[in-house]
Amino acid sequence: MFFWIVQRDLLLAVRRRSDVLTTLFFFVIVVSLFPLSVGPEMNMLR
Repeated sequence: MFFWIVQRDLLLAVRRRSDVLTTLFFFVIVVSLFPLSVGPEMNMLR
């Protein structure tokens, strides 16, 4: 059952590539901005 749901979701994602690209772009932005928000403070990095 779970496999069918995942397969259906992947099929829908392939059909609408702009949604996949938007999601990937969002995660790239988040991963890029996270280090800037944390800063170089050693106590927070540990």
